[in-house]
Amino acid sequence: MIKEMIGGIAIGTLVFMAGYFFGQHQQQSPVDAAVKPSLFTTTTAQPAAELCNTEANITPVQSSAATIPLEPEQTVSRDQQTPAQTTATTNLNDDIITLLNRYLAEASNRGDDYEVLERHRDELQSLLMYSELNQQRLADYMLDFSSHSIEFNYALSLIKSLPEQQKQAWIGELIYYVSGQTDAFHQSQFLALVSAQPDQRNDPNTFNALVDIAAYQAVTAEHKNRAVDFLDPFRLDPATKSQIVASLQDSLNSRDTDDNDRDQLFSNLLKFSGANQKLELAQNYLNANEALSIRQRIISAINAGTINRSAELKLSLLEVALDDSDSLQEAAKESLFSHFDLSNDEYELLNS
Repeated sequence: MIKEMIGGIAIGTLVFMAGYFFGQHQQQSPVDAAVKPSLFTTTTAQPAAELCNTEANITPVQSSAATIPLEPEQTVSRDQQTPAQTTATTNLNDDIITLLNRYLAEASNRGDDYEVLERHRDELQSLLMYSELNQQRLADYMLDFSSHSIEFNYALSLIKSLPEQQKQAWIGELIYYVSGQTDAFHQSQFLALVSAQPDQRNDPNTFNALVDIAAYQAVTAEHKNRAVDFLDPFRLDPATKSQIVASLQDSLNSRDTDDNDRDQLFSNLLKFSGANQKLELAQNYLNANEALSIRQRIISAINAGTINRSAELKLSLLEVALDDSDSLQEAAKESLFSHFDLSNDEYELLNS
């Protein structure tokens, strides 16, 4: 009986509690509770009519630009330009040798198409012009190569593109550096550098180096000829001139000298020889056994008055003029008719 009473009380209590909590929940959650605001805000569009009315009430503002006089376009000469203005793609801190080797390799890969170098010339010139370090690098670089190489000659052409004062200074330094060398490699470089700046021959050191090559130290006949080409006979004392003549004569008579070099040697020999020496050379080298180019040079020198006329020389020319097999027969006849006194017998003989 007691158990039944306790069970009834418990059930009643549970029913009461459930009703109480249900009522509380209904009071805290009304249907018209406020809604949380959205994350997006809505802007109300202005009606088109209002926009038109608004624009109609705007007072136009006069542009001040129209009242400011335009200045003429400023132009900047290359001398006034900064390095950055002269080249848009080149970093002036770049190592010119790295770039030059890259372009040389590219040219080589294209079958020695050296137009690649010309396309990059402006870039390399800018690197050179505005950097003394790159000038030093290029000067050192070119001395590692033969004077006949593309590396040497292209580097030299870049140095020659520098402003006159810089160009003269660098070529002068290079000439001074190699002038004391006696091997063929450096002699060739020296002569190429002097050719690039002929006025440098007036420098005492350069002048003495040229004399040494012409008279004593030339490794090849070509070097001797090139050195002599830069020298003027009137600037030499008799002893030095005599030594150069003897040196030229030795090379001319050498069996190792090719015909092209012999022709130039003979020309230089005439240039440095005295009147009697020239006459002797003409008589000795006019014979038919000598190279045609040298014989032609002798007749030209006779016609120009460089070689004096003499009875002996006339006889040598008559021998050529009367030889039907000699290719210079007509040239010898013309020289005799124009520059020598002929007897009637000689005249008739030449016309027969």
